[in-house]
Amino acid sequence: MSNLISQVNWRESASRRIIAALCSSYSSISHAVCELVDNAVDAMGDQECTINILLDKPGNRIVVESIGGLGMGAAEIATWLNWGEGAHHTVNDIGHYGQGGKSACGYLGDSLRLWAKKAGESELWMFEDLNWRNRTDFADFGVPTPHDPASAPATVQRCSLKSGCVRIEIEDVINGRQWRVDSLMRDLATVYDRLLRFGQLKIVVNGSLVKPVDLPLDASIGKIPIDVKVGDVTAKGWAGRLERGRLKDGYVKAGFRLFAKGRMMVENESFGFNFAAKGSLNQFVSELELDGLTPNLNKSGFVEGDDQVFKDLGHAVLAQCAALIKQLREGHDEKILGREKKTAKRVRSQLKAVFKHLAEGVGDEPVEEQTSPSGEGNEGRKPREPREKSEGSKEPKGEKTGRENTPKSPAPDDAVGTLRRLMRRLKNGKDCPEIEIVAGTPDIRSAIVEEDGRVVIQINKNFPGYAKVDGADSYVAETVLIELLMRDEECQLAPALVERVNFLLVRWSGIASDEIHDEHDAA
Repeated sequence: MSNLISQVNWRESASRRIIAALCSSYSSISHAVCELVDNAVDAMGDQECTINILLDKPGNRIVVESIGGLGMGAAEIATWLNWGEGAHHTVNDIGHYGQGGKSACGYLGDSLRLWAKKAGESELWMFEDLNWRNRTDFADFGVPTPHDPASAPATVQRCSLKSGCVRIEIEDVINGRQWRVDSLMRDLATVYDRLLRFGQLKIVVNGSLVKPVDLPLDASIGKIPIDVKVGDVTAKGWAGRLERGRLKDGYVKAGFRLFAKGRMMVENESFGFNFAAKGSLNQFVSELELDGLTPNLNKSGFVEGDDQVFKDLGHAVLAQCAALIKQLREGHDEKILGREKKTAKRVRSQLKAVFKHLAEGVGDEPVEEQTSPSGEGNEGRKPREPREKSEGSKEPKGEKTGRENTPKSPAPDDAVGTLRRLMRRLKNGKDCPEIEIVAGTPDIRSAIVEEDGRVVIQINKNFPGYAKVDGADSYVAETVLIELLMRDEECQLAPALVERVNFLLVRWSGIASDEIHDEHDAA
């Protein structure tokens, strides 16, 4: 045993399998291309930079070329090839891990060719690996020699002596990658919005210039300055109110847009505040440049996002926005009509009755199969029998209709159990959360929120479906049920969700119909 132990050597090493894992950490062509653009942004220095991107689907290749900035020479390429290192990375850079550009190339395709020239130097260098993604061992590419500029792409040949240049060509793009030029341009405009606006960066995709995001602010409010420091972390920027019409395109989301070195890390940070809740809060927009936080591996947030310093920063930022938030909360542009409030109250009352019956086991059994009015299928409802009303007598409600609250189609397996579990968590099993009609962004149908200890289901009147049916009771009831059922782990699949919703809508419609007939009888 001692001889075996003496042969063991504890030494840290790496395998190309970890590189395969890094190459699989991207979600789209846009995500990977942004990683390559990040490298160019970090290398800009104080120069202006133009990035030309080509998505050549017929040629099955993607090209990302940056003109301007520091560029790369032979030594910089050698460092770039060393996974986990980066020659020019500082605490203020976007990239911190020395792997992003390399792994992005591996996500996009099998073959890699890199042309590079360092600012202030005339030598041109070319690196090529036709098996960049799939190699199982680390490679030794030998001693580099300058490349003949005459065989280089024309754009590289035209690069001036004082400017740096890096051109990355990825060929044999992985089969199945989605080529979406419009989506890429939109993502680039969002992520590099501030740099594009300031004019230091220019991005061209397939010959079309990427334009910064347009944020037309309400001139009556303007920009409220924000300047916060918590420990070594600072947040500087502004907050304002978007013009209402700007919300309709769905591209701008309410909340804080967080940037690091001009690059967006988080598009709609809330710092725990519900900006989409109601009224004009969904018009709140803010841009903050953060310093002192570390971007995470995928540039989707910050490493310290769950640390106390980030929470304290959020509280301080919200405190400086308190007056604007109060103004927006009180300044409802769109009134919630009285009839809409009555609809919410009426539907809640009806659903409370449904949930109460289910909790008490009333009407859980299915009824016999019936023929639909069209004559097709066997899951229809019988026409309502005419009522006979004797003069001077008041019968109990159940005797009036001669009907029981039974479903007109069989209950899906465990549908009742699903609602019982949900209601037990929300309202002790026999109630429905409060329903509130709100005016939110048009891309959100509904939401469950907690306000002052209350559970509230908010129905957005600006969602297209609501306006289409003029806020009908059936739409409100369906939306509430969908919102509830989506919280149940057994309703993850769409068929199960729709089946349960349909069953419960039938139950609701029976109670709602009874109330309508009762009102007619009373009249």
